[in-house]
Amino acid sequence: MELLMEQENTKISLNIDEDNASKRLDLYLYQQYPCYSRTFFKNLIEDKLLSINGKIIDKPSYITKNEDLIQFSFPKLKPLIESNMDNIRDLNLDVRVLYTHQDFLIVYKPANLTVHKPSTNSKEITLVDWLVCHFKELEKVGDLERPGIVHRLDKDTSGILIIPRNNQAHIVFSNMFKERKIEKTYIAVVKGHPMSSSDFNKIDKKIRRDIAQRNKMAADYTTGRDSVTYYKVQKYLTDASVLEVKPITGRTHQIRVHLSSINHPIIGDELYGSKSKLISRQALHAYRLSFNYKDIDYVFWYDIPSDMKTIIDQL
Repeated sequence: MELLMEQENTKISLNIDEDNASKRLDLYLYQQYPCYSRTFFKNLIEDKLLSINGKIIDKPSYITKNEDLIQFSFPKLKPLIESNMDNIRDLNLDVRVLYTHQDFLIVYKPANLTVHKPSTNSKEITLVDWLVCHFKELEKVGDLERPGIVHRLDKDTSGILIIPRNNQAHIVFSNMFKERKIEKTYIAVVKGHPMSSSDFNKIDKKIRRDIAQRNKMAADYTTGRDSVTYYKVQKYLTDASVLEVKPITGRTHQIRVHLSSINHPIIGDELYGSKSKLISRQALHAYRLSFNYKDIDYVFWYDIPSDMKTIIDQL
């Protein structure tokens, strides 16, 4: 299927056949139009912009049935407004381009900056906004709602990211992440003194959505998606430790929830630990990326920011 964006107000009618019956509605639509994200269709459904057999459906979890008639119109996407480009470009977001390749960028994202908008209605300025202002070609790379993005960092996690500059590179890097061919290394400051050894210690616990708090993940040995994280103690502090952390899988909040699950939450992580007087966010930094691209080995790193250096000095 050619990845093309539909014109706004294009009226769509889809008939469900036997092969596409018994699927979640948002997943089915995403499979038909992969240049839009699954979140795009989830929002479209919840905004009551879609009907099935003439009846408005507002649940993305609706299970399709044979001979269902799905009807909707593509709403207008909300791209960056050109008149705001200069304002965004002039903002001091502390984003830094560390390396420029014809196919990709290596970018430093500071803490307190979201990678992409959580929803189409969000007015929050994001890393994607900044990138599109400075690298116009990214508008047409990958997912239309989060152009150029193949991996993410939490809003309050600092560190480096790979940003593909064309669709071919976007596909290559997406596959490299799926096949675990990109090694990611983080630095974390955690509470207490985790077990230390000459080699990396392994956390092998499944990760799933927390039943009580839907914005939170949970780790256990029985239910969820397979998740593996390795860590090594770099330095013991007073009732705290500096860790080198290597996530093998890429689950939501993986490092944060895994370290909390072994009773060593990241300092400043209010969701999985507790608030800290020494730092205003979780002390987690994406320090290093290494990969092979077109038969060339690349290694990039960026030192921990000043707020993490300060708490290490004070603990």
